[in-house]
Amino acid sequence: MGVYNVVFPSLILAYMFGCIFSRCNSNVCKKCNSGNTLCLECYPGCYMINGFCGKCSTGCNSCYNAGYCYSCENGYYISNNKCFQCNSNCKTCSNSDSHCNSCNDGYYLSSNSNSSNCLTCIDNYFLVSNTCYKCNKNCKSTSDGCKCSNCYNGYYLSNYQCFQCNSNCKTCSDSETKCLSCYNGYDLLQSNICVPCSEPCKTCSADNICSSCLDNYFFLPNECYECNINCKTKENDNCKCKSCEVGYYLSNYQCLKCDSNCKTCSGSSTNCSNCDEGFYLTNHYTCSECIKPCITCLSEIKCLSCIDDYFLIGNKCNKCNYNCKTSSDKCKCTSCDKGYYFNNYQCLNCVSNCKTC
Repeated sequence: MGVYNVVFPSLILAYMFGCIFSRCNSNVCKKCNSGNTLCLECYPGCYMINGFCGKCSTGCNSCYNAGYCYSCENGYYISNNKCFQCNSNCKTCSNSDSHCNSCNDGYYLSSNSNSSNCLTCIDNYFLVSNTCYKCNKNCKSTSDGCKCSNCYNGYYLSNYQCFQCNSNCKTCSDSETKCLSCYNGYDLLQSNICVPCSEPCKTCSADNICSSCLDNYFFLPNECYECNINCKTKENDNCKCKSCEVGYYLSNYQCLKCDSNCKTCSGSSTNCSNCDEGFYLTNHYTCSECIKPCITCLSEIKCLSCIDDYFLIGNKCNKCNYNCKTSSDKCKCTSCDKGYYFNNYQCLNCVSNCKTC
């Protein structure tokens, strides 16, 4: 009867404080004896009493008994060995319910000389890392109607906000200058910067290789060529040449000027097929100047016409002779004075002893 009088009140006390005396898998008893009848160690938030675990008061993390706390759970602060609940916005607090040390999700810590409160952002603002940011209208999609999760082209995502890329970037990431793609007319460098395409490119790809051309230019693989006014005939686009005027040769649908002495050429400016007047075509298909007194010639030694005071016989220019007795054109002699003899329309001196010859 004496044992009953001792144990029974203890069991009642154990139930009053939420303890379970017979099982080690209890939510209060951490370690039981071998007979599984008495607790040897309690979980945090409970205290030991006569082999049983009693529950500490609400918010108390460790205690001597139900009314004497050593430390409090998050969301509570200790005062006179009792735990009191923090303000509903505080995650942790100290000294009073409004002196917050940290805040619940969705609130930020605002401190002044008298208190530290947990506040929330005003309408059209959202909280990230203790800072309120304005809701952004450039979101392509949002997580809660305010915080951006995806941005339109021309914007990049940072702290749930969409910020505009550099004006040359079509898309970018992390910062306004870290371009991922460029607008037409710009080339993306390895450093993620967009730089203007070199004219006459209208659009270009990596390493400034043309992909399309400005007006009055036409495109051939990787290059732009100027539309040419020296075409004799043109393709249907009215820009690419099919044939060229005299003095020009066809190359990549362009008519380029022959060398200054070439009358006609092909393949290159110096691959001449005919020469300007006063020049002759060499064996290397270049044009060399005729040697005076030739005006025009077939080669270095074959004249076709002569300068003034010279006349042509065969392919040679001979100097006009003024010792003619008579001449056919004031240059070619037809008869000679005494002391001269007639040879190839010229009057040449007889030797000194001859009166006539």
